[in-house]
Amino acid sequence: MSEQKKYDVIVIGGGIVGLMLVAHLGRAGFKVALVERSSPLFPLPDVRVSAINRASRQAFRTLGLWSSLESTRLTPYENVLVWAEGGDEKILFESRELGEPNLGYVIENNVMKKALWEYLPTFKDVDCFSPAEYIHLERQGNGGFQVQLQDGFCLTSALIVGADGANSKLRAKFAGVAPQEWGWSHNQKAIVAMVRTELPHEMTARQRFLKSGPLVFLPLWEPTLCSIVWTNSTQQADTWMAASPLVFCKALEEAFQSQLGSVELLTERFSFPLVLKHAKRYCEEGIVFIGDAIHTIHPLAGLGLNLGIQDAVCLAKVLIDAREKNHPLGHVADLRRYERFRKGPNWGTSLFIESVKWFLGETPPIFLQQRALRFAHHFSLMKHFFARQALSV
Repeated sequence: MSEQKKYDVIVIGGGIVGLMLVAHLGRAGFKVALVERSSPLFPLPDVRVSAINRASRQAFRTLGLWSSLESTRLTPYENVLVWAEGGDEKILFESRELGEPNLGYVIENNVMKKALWEYLPTFKDVDCFSPAEYIHLERQGNGGFQVQLQDGFCLTSALIVGADGANSKLRAKFAGVAPQEWGWSHNQKAIVAMVRTELPHEMTARQRFLKSGPLVFLPLWEPTLCSIVWTNSTQQADTWMAASPLVFCKALEEAFQSQLGSVELLTERFSFPLVLKHAKRYCEEGIVFIGDAIHTIHPLAGLGLNLGIQDAVCLAKVLIDAREKNHPLGHVADLRRYERFRKGPNWGTSLFIESVKWFLGETPPIFLQQRALRFAHHFSLMKHFFARQALSV
């Protein structure tokens, strides 16, 4: 007979966003189960990195984890340099112009996962099932859910949270919620890797917009170490993935106009398809989704993870407030409060990123792009607006 355990909340998916939610709920005294299909292994270096903004930093600070991240391989960047194919005009965003010490932080995803995962055992009412996968999930007569795991455990809860990523198995099961989407495929892939550059990055993130897609060099913890995100058509990306390291690096240098000199590939290359999507609904009675399970955006500004982290923080606040008002967990009226709070910022960011990508990379005439870049660089109010959007302060 399977062992049955009852929880306030069951979170499906143990990526950074799911872990963030579990940590905030555990800190608030909720009884939480985390179900994650992968083993908790966090190899370094990790080619998947994120640009963390002020709002996400505060989420880690609230948990008391930011100081430990600062002592690892976290890299603050002070400037962002942007330019487009076909001209020499550039925009330079500088932290000193905003009176800020930096514009954000670049950190490997596995560093954040490890910090969050090691934090969860400090809560006696948080249980982590990993590696584990559910084989059956159904609504009960009382409105809650029963989740059957492969290893025989049976979990019950009034609320299920889907944090299992862009290809959410949970989302596919509940066709009434997140599969109703707005969006499209970019017919592109992004290639990510770590490289060594001949010249130092000087704590500056650099982004060149090409007709084929943006190319980003993000500064890492060593002066000549960078993470690259290179967007190409699906066919061209597959070609570069199959190319030898030497051919790939030469193409990378050319696409980047040798801004940092010669480039040496240090890690394997990974690629992933780029899809814009946004769920029309985030929740129904007893079930709610966060992060990539309901929205994915182009990685050109590194904002995707920040949106997911804010989803987790917002949902935790809504659930804490519902408990204080003695509302039943999973009540759809409370879950829709979370949806209302987050849908605007998530939609707005998606549209902002698509607009920037369209204007600087794809359609407008080159002379118009160049004039706009020149104007934006010299118009402080516009520069500050764009910078503040990314900072989320």
